[in-house]
Amino acid sequence: MKKVVLLTTHVWNSKRRAGFHWIADALWRAGWEVHFVTGFSFIDKLKGDYRCRHLPPEGFNRVVLEMERFYSYIWYHWWRPADFRSRLLNYMMYPWFLQYGRLPLGELDSIVRRADLVVYESIMELLFFERFKRLNPTARFVYRVSDNLHLAHTHPVVLDTERRIAPSFDLVSVPTPSIYEKFAAIPGVNVQLQAHGVPVHLYDQVHDNPYERYGEKNAVFVGNLAFDVDFLDRASRLFPEVTFHIIGPIAGLQVRNNIVAYGEIPYQDTIPYVKFATIGLAPRTMASMTDSNKIMQYTYCRLPIVTSSINRSDKPHVFYYDFGDDESIKFAIEQALAFDHKLVPADRVTSWDALAAALAGDLWE
Repeated sequence: MKKVVLLTTHVWNSKRRAGFHWIADALWRAGWEVHFVTGFSFIDKLKGDYRCRHLPPEGFNRVVLEMERFYSYIWYHWWRPADFRSRLLNYMMYPWFLQYGRLPLGELDSIVRRADLVVYESIMELLFFERFKRLNPTARFVYRVSDNLHLAHTHPVVLDTERRIAPSFDLVSVPTPSIYEKFAAIPGVNVQLQAHGVPVHLYDQVHDNPYERYGEKNAVFVGNLAFDVDFLDRASRLFPEVTFHIIGPIAGLQVRNNIVAYGEIPYQDTIPYVKFATIGLAPRTMASMTDSNKIMQYTYCRLPIVTSSINRSDKPHVFYYDFGDDESIKFAIEQALAFDHKLVPADRVTSWDALAAALAGDLWE
């Protein structure tokens, strides 16, 4: 039986399903033994990190059997490298943070030593790479880049480590052209552009339409970060005939008859809201991946999409607005509502199973 270790920032039991959850699920369904390892610290707890709500009762730094062949492990220490947003403080802490990769890791060392495949996300634990490579030089090491760390307020010690070790990975898998260009510029890196997947085995199931008691025009947002509340206020006022369904822990929402807020709900419960929507919303206040999980899910369901103009792409079914501008918001939503769903390029969206197979390479059976 093949064994994989996935090193991620996500907690396995979270309601929020990120790419690494789906990669882990795909490998598990393919018969692999999966070890889902999360980096966490006392500082994260002090900051009120949302993951605190999903920490296992069994505690930290111990193997937890989640189901047959599937184990979770939360690597916990009192600190992790953090960006102080001060050049001087970052410089002063650099030597200290460099020691992070030399900390005692308990059972994590032995878990990695037995692995056939080790897959990294964009996390501080990149500093463990050289140590793990020495422990298990025959394993396949893959860096599945989830974020552009230069845009994510990451300490320079992690940025420097990422660049130094990138050529030593068997594969650097990236989801967007902009991140591809970043790694292609580093000599010796085997980088491949591999977009996020969609759990098609769930989306292709039969679901009931959750919008039957609403009107014919339903816009949906599913997510949690950097939501443009001002966009929703303006859009819901400009389009009283559209019902705006907001799924996720979004604060500061306007109370209006055509806004329905659901809070955070399990991922599988969100699927019908996406499948049966008229348009998909991605109104982010910061630049994000133009091929994000959300965009891929909307596209697979053939939804025209409205997003902010800082996230422009060449997708024909995506329409853009400028922050705080009623005219551009009105135009973008009108264009999305009028767009023929049959023209949305859903056939370009791949499954997480296909991505997991690509990450595993020759180990995939």
